[in-house]
Amino acid sequence: MKIRTYIFLLIIVIINYPTYGQFSSEKEKLDYTNDLFEKKLFIEAEPEMLNFLSTKNNSEFNFKYGVCALFKYADKSKSLQYLERAVKDSKVDPRAYFYLGKANHFN
Repeated sequence: MKIRTYIFLLIIVIINYPTYGQFSSEKEKLDYTNDLFEKKLFIEAEPEMLNFLSTKNNSEFNFKYGVCALFKYADKSKSLQYLERAVKDSKVDPRAYFYLGKANHFN
């Protein structure tokens, strides 16, 4: 009986495990990552935001990666450089100022 239960739970976990390699395009991957960010799943979004930041270094990705870093790492100062870079652009999402203030407060 226990073996069946473990097998059933294993199947459920495998089915529900997010499949990151299943994106058909970069836009689909970006949409998924932005969705994680908007749902405030910053820790889950962090690796993908870092990937986008490394290929498209702009204020939007600096802002989003800075927020992800703020919530993921114990060293809150890691997020400051990204958020400070983001707010230099006047067209950045206004939430960047809030999270920069939060990062400064934590530091």
